[in-house]
Amino acid sequence: MESDKKIVSVVTPCFNEEDSILNCYEVVKEIFKDLKNVDYEHIFSDNSSTDSTQKILKKIAKEDSNVKVLINSHNVGPFVNNYNALSYATGDYVLIFLPADLQDPPNLIPEMLDKIENGYEIVLGIRNTRLENFFLKLMRTIFYRLMNIFSSHKVPVGAGEFMMITKKIHQIILDSDNDIPYIRGIVAQLNFPKTEIKYTWDKRKFGQSKNSFSDLMDQAINAFIMMSFKPIRFFLYLGALMFTTSFSLLVFNMIKNTEIELILIYCILTIVSFLVFAVGLLGEYLLSINNKVNKGLKLKVIEKYNIE
Repeated sequence: MESDKKIVSVVTPCFNEEDSILNCYEVVKEIFKDLKNVDYEHIFSDNSSTDSTQKILKKIAKEDSNVKVLINSHNVGPFVNNYNALSYATGDYVLIFLPADLQDPPNLIPEMLDKIENGYEIVLGIRNTRLENFFLKLMRTIFYRLMNIFSSHKVPVGAGEFMMITKKIHQIILDSDNDIPYIRGIVAQLNFPKTEIKYTWDKRKFGQSKNSFSDLMDQAINAFIMMSFKPIRFFLYLGALMFTTSFSLLVFNMIKNTEIELILIYCILTIVSFLVFAVGLLGEYLLSINNKVNKGLKLKVIEKYNIE
């Protein structure tokens, strides 16, 4: 790499992408051949593939020093794999995340780069049209709507984790130290100059998606836990309101010498409302603990290529 050029880090997470990975590498390489004012590094983070993906990546890295390869000890899921790969990016600008199947189009790189060089710190890719089945499209729409209702930080509908960011934003993301790294949510909280580029999310050219419905649900739940405190606050406030109302009615009816049956009903309502309040309060503590406790097997990169 030439030292006087800006460097763009392209980060590609992958898992069992033997049909796509070489094409991804070649397409990115051709794009940067035409970009004379920048150099690049292409970081592939393999999430413990069981096919020939690792073999292909090792061969590419041996032949091209611009390619960096990470191989995980075990499959840690897409969020953690993405976040870990991001920590190895050294560029002035970082493209996160270019999927190996190229459903998010790499031909947007020059346009993203132009916007970054014109003062934007964040350039978001927005999937304006998604070529996928109706059910998945509906579920994604519902997810974004609910997130934006219950979260204090709005994630644009159609936003994924395909974006270009400056080194400043890159470092802020790494410094967030979140055990559930929902990167588009972190970016949504940042008040820096940002813009959007809309595009069509294409169908896969090779193979099948490695994200099952269960994987997508896990991602959605993790994102919801990280970004949204309002559901827990709702139960907290509801419990407090119910307790205040039912306890007041209980005291009032005891003073008025109301029939014992009605007093018992108000006693039950008071207890139930207190339990609802307690659930909300307990949820607040659990959310706090959730951000501090790391569960499960720790990620370990067992092989690195072209990485010092």
